[in-house]
Amino acid sequence: MARRARMMDHDLIVVGGGAAGLGAVRAALRAGADVALVTDEAPGGDCTFTGCVPSKTLLAAARDGLSFTDAMTRVRSTVERIAATESTDVLRSRGVTVIEGRARLATHDTVAVGERRITARRIVVATGSQPSLPDHIPGLAEAEPLTNETVFDLTDTPRSLGIIGGGPTGCELAQAFALLGVEVTLFEQWSQLLPSEEPEAAATVRAALQDCGVHVRRNISVAGVESLGDGGSGPYRVLRRHRRSGGLSDAVVVERLLVAAGRTPATDGLGLEDMGMKLGPGGVILTDARLATSIKGVYAAGDVAAWPPPPTAAGHRFEDHLVEKGVIDTDGRLRARPDGERVQAALADLGIRTGTLVIPNIRFGVRARLAEARRRFEQRDRWHLHFSRPRRPGPRRRGHREFATTLPPRMRRIQQRQTLVRISPGRGRPRYAGLRSVLAAGPRAMLSHAADEMGRIAVGNALGKGLRGRFRASMVPRVVFTDPEVASVGAIPWHAPPGSRVAYLPLSEVDRAITDGHTDGFIAIVAGPRRLLRNAGGGRILGATIVAPRAGEMIQEVVLAMRTGAFAGRLAQASHAYPTWSSGVQKAAAQFFGEIDGRQARRVG
Repeated sequence: MARRARMMDHDLIVVGGGAAGLGAVRAALRAGADVALVTDEAPGGDCTFTGCVPSKTLLAAARDGLSFTDAMTRVRSTVERIAATESTDVLRSRGVTVIEGRARLATHDTVAVGERRITARRIVVATGSQPSLPDHIPGLAEAEPLTNETVFDLTDTPRSLGIIGGGPTGCELAQAFALLGVEVTLFEQWSQLLPSEEPEAAATVRAALQDCGVHVRRNISVAGVESLGDGGSGPYRVLRRHRRSGGLSDAVVVERLLVAAGRTPATDGLGLEDMGMKLGPGGVILTDARLATSIKGVYAAGDVAAWPPPPTAAGHRFEDHLVEKGVIDTDGRLRARPDGERVQAALADLGIRTGTLVIPNIRFGVRARLAEARRRFEQRDRWHLHFSRPRRPGPRRRGHREFATTLPPRMRRIQQRQTLVRISPGRGRPRYAGLRSVLAAGPRAMLSHAADEMGRIAVGNALGKGLRGRFRASMVPRVVFTDPEVASVGAIPWHAPPGSRVAYLPLSEVDRAITDGHTDGFIAIVAGPRRLLRNAGGGRILGATIVAPRAGEMIQEVVLAMRTGAFAGRLAQASHAYPTWSSGVQKAAAQFFGEIDGRQARRVG
């Protein structure tokens, strides 16, 4: 590769050896670039040593009936085996210059490692993230709680374990330790476990955890931790506060505590502030869709990068408000079919203009309107919402109102050409346009496979070779490896945009689930109209949620269809072996073309 007039040590420097860093290194090697990797830990990062690999091994060992000691032995053996395939020696043998040490960005093309300075035309920052420890809980730090970085170092079986956080990590470890004979209490401050997933999926996982003996405590925030042992050691009394009423609940006594309450980008000490790089909350690096930072020539990938800015807890506040007003229950389902005035009043309390959002007779569906309202409320903390008349009024558009978002300058062209939702308060059915909603763009997923793809895209854009373009988080699958598994991609049914259709199939109607005796779960596929062809061929797939023992494998053909822009009908048209789990995907997709065994895709809105 041609060098600049100024001689550089390398074509590319990758800072961080986790999933994103390794993905970037491999992409650079395929592009024929001279690449250097700077890492202060063994290559592999969180996924190999403290995340995906050990947690899934522990789950598998627990389901196989192994003892705690044997399960942990299998975990360490598995980690060693996989880590050996991506060690520094392996990377050096493939032509990578591996520099061990803590990196600091000196300029846009210079990285300092101790006293050493190395230069390159392009730099990719991929330093990952670290567990967050809530600092507002008295006594928690003194209790020295476990995290995903330390829990796999346990040698003795704890009699009881309190887990703070009901996200994917918390749910997976809760089930694993419960199967290993540990009394587990799971604390979740919101009304739903797995807050980003479909409410029905979260309810299924909650029931599965309770069947394993896990004590699930929802709507509970940990108010404090008190040591009952000598010298501040365990056991510990966990003080609980009901989040809605504010009152204290009965305390729970546990031998050990584990915190799974999110992660923080690992950007401290990189010198990013000194360079003037734009950072978000917690030090996350703000990038554009091509993963370029505000510093020319510097890219970011993996857990340290975010575009658009990360979400807040606004969605949870929205749901809690509707629960208090009696519109929905704690599982997110409508208590009854409320009248328009009640829904409008509840939304007006949140400052949402309801004249364009809820029609008094609710003839277009309460659930769809509330889903749209939640999206608007969530985004208000990030982008200011405004309402406007269509730019080109005409006979067909008279009386319609549209909403758009005030986006960052780099996205104004999207705002100018894309109407997200248009609702008519008069006669006729509402007209919808632009179901590829900017508001539906979720946060940057903290997933190993997402980080790997981001690393490859960042290098492709940096070098002009290989995989280039925008990172599309909406097409990255998410899997929670509980039993049953929860797999999703793109839009979930609860957030299906108006004008789309949802095909729903319970596992009790999938023959393979019946033969295996695992009928708790469902398959739901969301499809929307294409720009010109509308619903021909079933439309285009916007997302899917699957809850099943093999959901992580079943979701992949939906991801492929989304990536290739295939018609939804291709899923139904392709021959599936019988009886397999994936045949349920075919049966669900067939609902977009007519009634199948009494079921047909329902229209949203």
